Amino acid sequence: MKPEDEYGLRGKALQQALEEDHARGKRPFVFIGTVGTTSSGAVDNLEEIGEVLKNYPSIWLHVDSAWAGVAMACPEYRDYGKLDAVNQYAESYGTNFHKWGLVNFDASMLWVKSRKNLTDALDVTPEFLRTKQHDAGLVVDYRNWHLGLGRRFRSLKVWFVLRRYGVEGFRKHIREGVELNEYFASLVRASPQFELVTTPSLALSVFRLNLPSGVALNNQENTIAALNDLNRAFHARISAESDKIFLTQTMLNDTFCVRFAIGAQRTQKEHVDQAWILIQESARAATQEWLSKSSVA
Repeated sequence: MKPEDEYGLRGKALQQALEEDHARGKRPFVFIGTVGTTSSGAVDNLEEIGEVLKNYPSIWLHVDSAWAGVAMACPEYRDYGKLDAVNQYAESYGTNFHKWGLVNFDASMLWVKSRKNLTDALDVTPEFLRTKQHDAGLVVDYRNWHLGLGRRFRSLKVWFVLRRYGVEGFRKHIREGVELNEYFASLVRASPQFELVTTPSLALSVFRLNLPSGVALNNQENTIAALNDLNRAFHARISAESDKIFLTQTMLNDTFCVRFAIGAQRTQKEHVDQAWILIQESARAATQEWLSKSSVA
């Protein structure tokens, strides 16, 4: 995955990987594409991937949209989420309402293009579970949709959320999260102290602290190493303020980054402002400490 592709998978890379697998005698049977990776919010090029997989009809295409999928409730984000390509190429699609959908853990949604393909693979109906209604196809036996015979009543809490908020209320929650993240990204762009590592993705921004002015290293490898050391120090310091803010880290290729994700119902602009003040304070302290210990000081 390349930065110029916003770390999303392209069809050419998939084609190459499939050819290499076949040359080794391996036969992949499932491919999982992603809309909104946890790490950076990357979106795979599902149009290209779908066209590649037309030549491999035995491969099941599942699309994982764990946290970003709930944004498909808003029409304006459906192009970003590749919804047309999902409908055209994917056999199944999943998203987690417990991440951005206003319910507690766990509540994952699964859509399948062909229910029969799924249940044919998982249906185990011994005589003591057989009913006339099942044999006649009059009921949906959800035990045949997954491995276990029993299942929790997860749909109830989703029903309560949708009844309480309604479609427009739910969309309002999603849009507010995106708007707050856009506001945070604007603060990062305006600061010479920081930079965005990727284009903001819905309610997620990935950023890092820049080297202090006046620090110049003799090659790219040393620069990357210094940036990573500095940002690890920055993240360690801000993590110590865990009673006020919680940011997670990620690695994009060889770049250590910090993730700023918005998803809580009660998050407001004032909270983003407070977080930004804390981020700047931690960055200044981390930079001073790093300079005092670093050989580039």
